[in-house]
Amino acid sequence: MTSRDGPFSTLALRAAIALPVEFNWREYAIYLLTIGAQIEHSLMVQYLYAAYSLGGPQIPEDHRAAVAGWRQIILGIAKEEMGHLVTVQNLLKFLGAPLALDREDYPWDILLAPYPFTLERLTRATLAKYVVAESPENWPAGVPAEERKEIEGLAAKANGKQVNRVGKLFDALTDIFGDDSKLPNSAFHPETYPLQASWDEFARGYGKGARGSSIAVTNKTPDVLVIRVASRTDALAALKAVAEQGEAPGDSYPSGVARRRPASG
Repeated sequence: MTSRDGPFSTLALRAAIALPVEFNWREYAIYLLTIGAQIEHSLMVQYLYAAYSLGGPQIPEDHRAAVAGWRQIILGIAKEEMGHLVTVQNLLKFLGAPLALDREDYPWDILLAPYPFTLERLTRATLAKYVVAESPENWPAGVPAEERKEIEGLAAKANGKQVNRVGKLFDALTDIFGDDSKLPNSAFHPETYPLQASWDEFARGYGKGARGSSIAVTNKTPDVLVIRVASRTDALAALKAVAEQGEAPGDSYPSGVARRRPASG
């Protein structure tokens, strides 16, 4: 992938972490979080549209249960994106920044997005774009190399170029938040913790596989994450949880993440 393909090639990722001349590090972190919020908002809406493109009387009766299951899974992922969006808002508040609830609509923003915002019905091509955008840098060992190549190729063909991974943006944010020479403790606003959105307010009923009720879906699914932050440790845990959401031990909440009270450290 060349630098023309987007800012997350090897060379461009270094540039993304380097401080642009027009920003200080706090401003740049706010900028990247704002882009992250736009991406989460964009993906959430696209997943909702794709999910509701499924079903209807045209589906043969013997396939309706399977299609309904697919829709339930995609709606569940859309709800996870809602949690990511709220968590990014909490990180913005932690930096003393305004909330960001817009979707991308500027030419320079689109380069940081995995692909241009498009409302599309669910197809193998659109599904491939979603998979690549949300994929980790190292795919699970159980995914054959040929299958990964097929998915990435289908996504690139549908997008017109290679799809960027959302995780790259959060990797850059983790680098900034983890470096106290870039973001000293004086840049943080732990006093905003009581004002941040909480899991109890926004995600109750979406834990341990449940999707808004006490009844869990057939396939075990990750929690909806709504994470408050009051320290650098909290912020780093939140960024990691959003970037690599998956099954967590115990009460299905990521280790090191404070659900109801600030973490020490």
